[in-house]
Amino acid sequence: AKHSFKNKTSPDEEKNNMPISSPSTSFHIYNFLCTNKTKNGCLDNHLMGAPKHYLKRIQNSITKKTKILLYNMSSETYYIGYTPNGLPSMNIDPNVWPSGSNHTSQFPAQLRVSCIPPIKLKEIQLTNEESNNM
Repeated sequence: AKHSFKNKTSPDEEKNNMPISSPSTSFHIYNFLCTNKTKNGCLDNHLMGAPKHYLKRIQNSITKKTKILLYNMSSETYYIGYTPNGLPSMNIDPNVWPSGSNHTSQFPAQLRVSCIPPIKLKEIQLTNEESNNM
């Protein structure tokens, strides 16, 4: 699922070319970050990744009930509807975001994810007159 939300990012995040993760434990949500350059690695492989030093944080923050979000800092878009499919570990797939050395990923702290089945919402169409009255 793709939903757009505007969200300000810091200048350091703007120039960062990698997914970075940050926990939100009060709602059992874990947010991974990506850019346009790293997004397809996440979406095509159902894999979230972060730098090596994030592994302990990811392992301590994620349970099988945690909802996973992916925020694309380049397009300011959230991708929602993911749950963990396994445990976070190092180099689940080292060929995603390859570093070019030692058969490892640039973002080796990885988590395989599954998509939550879509929820059907009733589509509501407003006529021009109805939308002008809102």
